[in-house]
Amino acid sequence: MTAGFSARFTGFPQAQAQLQRLKDAGQNLDGPLKAIGDSLTASTRHRFTTHTGPDGEPWAAVSPKYARRKAAGKATQNPGDARTRNPGDLLVLTGQLIGGINYAVQSETLRIGSPDVYAPVHQFGWPGRNIPARPFIGVSEADLKLIRATIDDHLEAAAEG
Repeated sequence: MTAGFSARFTGFPQAQAQLQRLKDAGQNLDGPLKAIGDSLTASTRHRFTTHTGPDGEPWAAVSPKYARRKAAGKATQNPGDARTRNPGDLLVLTGQLIGGINYAVQSETLRIGSPDVYAPVHQFGWPGRNIPARPFIGVSEADLKLIRATIDDHLEAAAEG
């Protein structure tokens, strides 16, 4: 993830305390963090289907002008590209953004992001170009439950073994 956007999530004291318990038990955190990374990558990609942010809020629709350009196949430099024609498809013009979503675990830290240069534009918006924010990276309530369950599974395995 040398370019684009990655996120650091804080403010999850229960999950952080669970991870600390694993660490205190002498467990390597790579396994649970990789499992969490897999889950967050899947849920982040799923948001491109539901057109909602991690908070459950729906993404803004494309502008009428851009919808016309997409429908006419003029949204990219490849006019006629079938992938560009559906105005209802949000953030999937070429598939690079969703395809680039990945995670990395290093030094007991999990980072999730996309190397696509448009990732921060869509995550935060670009008011100067009238592009609204359509956040796709983040932790939903369902994600948080999965994170806690994943860590609990690792805690149980550590206790058994």
